[in-house]
Amino acid sequence: MPVYQYRGAQGELIELVRTIAERDQAPAGFARVTVPCRIGLTGLGAARLDPAQPEAAVPRAFRQLEDTLSHREILANSGYTADEVKQIWAREDD
Repeated sequence: MPVYQYRGAQGELIELVRTIAERDQAPAGFARVTVPCRIGLTGLGAARLDPAQPEAAVPRAFRQLEDTLSHREILANSGYTADEVKQIWAREDD
């Protein structure tokens, strides 16, 4: 599932894992950030994601999960097929 960012009235930023259907349901006192924060450019001029950020960590964890579980087991445990998860993360990168 994708990770969405929500900003509070005091400027605090939180990230929550939500389905696309639930993404606009912000916690009380928060509003969804429609354009998420991005990591700046490196000295080489190429954008790189911080490996600790959900944008990099979640897809990496999913790839590792695919190495240990079958597609059928992923569907049984998450309710989503492996292809659906890949499509969700591909759309989020656009």
